[in-house]
Amino acid sequence: MAVTDTTDNHSLTTAITVLAKPCTKIKEQAKTMDTDIQYLQKQIPGASREEKRDILSQIQSKRQERQDLLNQLASLGCW
Repeated sequence: MAVTDTTDNHSLTTAITVLAKPCTKIKEQAKTMDTDIQYLQKQIPGASREEKRDILSQIQSKRQERQDLLNQLASLGCW
């Protein structure tokens, strides 16, 4: 009869959970950015020229933020 030590498994599970939380949070933020970008894109057709410039600027900013989040995911090694 073999005796197994569950402490190591518990520690490993805890470590994986702790490491996964930042990845999950960043993925959720990136998804929110996607939603924000889609919303802004839908505002373009009815906007005035000045409003369009503002909206496009906001979209560019959101895309950069999203790219930064994706870079964070890559640096953390999670996808």
